[in-house]
Amino acid sequence: MSETTQGAAPPPIPPASAPPAERRRAPRWMKLLLIASLAVNLAVAGYAAARVISGPRFVSAGPAASLMDARKLLWTMPRETRHALRDEFVERHHDEFMQYRARWNDARMALAGVLARPDVGDQEVRGAYQRLGQVEAEAAIRLREVLAELTLSAPAEARALFAERMGHDRRGFGHWRGGDFDKD
Repeated sequence: MSETTQGAAPPPIPPASAPPAERRRAPRWMKLLLIASLAVNLAVAGYAAARVISGPRFVSAGPAASLMDARKLLWTMPRETRHALRDEFVERHHDEFMQYRARWNDARMALAGVLARPDVGDQEVRGAYQRLGQVEAEAAIRLREVLAELTLSAPAEARALFAERMGHDRRGFGHWRGGDFDKD
């Protein structure tokens, strides 16, 4: 066995002009998929960071602020009471607020239609914005009425805690989730 090893010639050296062995490249679709995945991950991370940094102020004023107040009030109550009141709200007011939502969407679409026209007049733009504002105001007023009903049906200790927390401008979420907050 050792005789063949000693008598064998060394392997030939490839010429210098021969191209190096090519690496296997990833398909183009895989590169695009990785780029899309990175973009989605960055968007989700940015959204999460914005929510943590901005806290409750992330929502706008108007009807959204009313919903935030309702949420704050509900978080002051025990879980069973909170779920019962939420279920009652959905049962009694869901269809009504879906109508407000449909009217709001119609007003937004009308505004978009007005703004898309090149020959639009000042009064038309002002009128479309005014109609949108009227729908938003009607929904906000009705939502405040429902919030008043919710507040009146809440136990006295929950209303007191809600009143205490309502004046605080906290940036974190723990304050409204029933946890202890700093006593300053």
